[in-house]
Amino acid sequence: MNRNDFSEEDFLRWLRSRFKWKGSGTEQGLGIGDDGAVLKLGDKSIIITTDMMTEDVHFKMKYFSIRDLAYKITAVNISDIAAMGGRPKYSLISIGVPGKGGGVFLKRFYDELEKVHDLFKIEMLGGDTVSSRKIVVNMTLFGELIYLKPVLRSGAEPGDLICVTGFPGLAGLGLMVLPEGERKNYPDSVQRHLQPEPRLGFIEGSVKFSKFITSMIDISDGLILDLFRILHQSQRSALLFKDNIPVHSELKSYFKSEKRVLNNIFYSGEDFELLFTLKPEGRNLLEKDFDFNVTEIGVVTDEPGDNIYLKAGNRRRKITVKGYDHLK
Repeated sequence: MNRNDFSEEDFLRWLRSRFKWKGSGTEQGLGIGDDGAVLKLGDKSIIITTDMMTEDVHFKMKYFSIRDLAYKITAVNISDIAAMGGRPKYSLISIGVPGKGGGVFLKRFYDELEKVHDLFKIEMLGGDTVSSRKIVVNMTLFGELIYLKPVLRSGAEPGDLICVTGFPGLAGLGLMVLPEGERKNYPDSVQRHLQPEPRLGFIEGSVKFSKFITSMIDISDGLILDLFRILHQSQRSALLFKDNIPVHSELKSYFKSEKRVLNNIFYSGEDFELLFTLKPEGRNLLEKDFDFNVTEIGVVTDEPGDNIYLKAGNRRRKITVKGYDHLK
């Protein structure tokens, strides 16, 4: 297969077909393919996830402070734990740094990492350090399940509401304006890119409603691509309502045209907002008082396939599924 035809989704499907769980310690269906794996240890469920960030791919030190880097590698892992219905507990950190000046960088990085871990009440258990041409940071995070059961990507049902936290598209705009020197004019977007807030507040505040949440994912590669991942694993389709899509004022200010605003919301990644489906009986969850907005943006349909449609007035059109892909 040509490299350009082999996507990250293709690789994950291949991986799942090769590495099927053969033991008895992992809950059925919670190995490769969700935001985290879940191990059943006695009467407790442990959520495990891992994420890697590499210099000049995920971040540029020209724009990132060491604090930003320590915060973001922690936040993106926490977001995966949250998307499964859990809270973070313990971490393992592996880091590669250039040899020249590496010792100074490491001390400053771990000073900041300690502060971030204290903020989120995480204990670091250890890790590894190597020499590399550019900075590479990997974290493995262990969390505890606080929902009644883990939330999978495969649980969406026809009639479920499609909901999202915050304002998707902000991080993508932040990535665009930093090289343009527009940091001061788009502070929320820059903040979402450099230090995304994992939505633990939503998980903690929705525990009593968790029986109504049927699927969930955090938005790392774009709203549409990550919604597709839910629909594909749930074998459902979706109808989004254009008038319901949350649009931040900074997006309107920068992009001017509605088409460009929607494209940024749909296809830019690294927002680490939570995208979830909710039984209609749980609609009261949307009225809870969170520190951020939670918006109903669409509905899951029983149409065959895993298609996504956008409704604007009386018109409905199919949306192209695309987003960030590490292998493209």
